[in-house]
Amino acid sequence: MKLSHSSNSAERPAPFSLSEIAIVDWWIDHIATYETAESISQKSHDYTWQIAAMGEELPMVATFARRIRAPSEEETRLAKETAAKLGLP
Repeated sequence: MKLSHSSNSAERPAPFSLSEIAIVDWWIDHIATYETAESISQKSHDYTWQIAAMGEELPMVATFARRIRAPSEEETRLAKETAAKLGLP
């Protein structure tokens, strides 16, 4: 669903470029079309969420946490499958 509005105030410079907005729009469409709430939750709640205690607030820098171990065979298979579905090498 796309929403629009108009304003009587003077225009301000856009905080994002058209190409940046296009990227976000692509991901919104992709997730809405090809993902379920469960599948996108599994993909977005990765290592950072696994190392946090239940109810713990995650600082923004936690998104930079890296796994020390190599991905499992299942994780590698899922990554390759997802890349193929997206037409990525």
